[in-house]
Amino acid sequence: MKPLSPEYYNGWYVGDFILTMELDFFLGNAVKYLARYKRKNGRADLLKMYHYLEHVSQFPPDWKVFTVHLQKDGKQLPDPYRVQEFCGVLDLSDEEYSLLYLICQYSITGIAQVLNEALSVAQRLLNNYSLQEELSDASA
Repeated sequence: MKPLSPEYYNGWYVGDFILTMELDFFLGNAVKYLARYKRKNGRADLLKMYHYLEHVSQFPPDWKVFTVHLQKDGKQLPDPYRVQEFCGVLDLSDEEYSLLYLICQYSITGIAQVLNEALSVAQRLLNNYSLQEELSDASA
């Protein structure tokens, strides 16, 4: 029987975070691939993450059900403590934290601009990863 939390999640069951934040299938998969790309499939996982985010962008903005949130100035926001805790366990960078937070924020608000920001950050991560691969291959 496979362990509940494979090695590449650093002992954290990514499903706990996805369930706690009440992410849907597509956003949950985006988080899963973001959480594991450094330790498992690199660029392939980043491409899958981007694919799931891009897929969500094809839905109308009002399809989201509002879920776990905090209130700040009348706006719904994801709980930054939970996002930070998850990032700390996985040793995610500031940019990866930003992407994870945007994914959770979009899950709550359904605001297209938030999803567009998430897609932009995901694209930067993908581009930076590709550049690092090229530099690594060139120096080998």
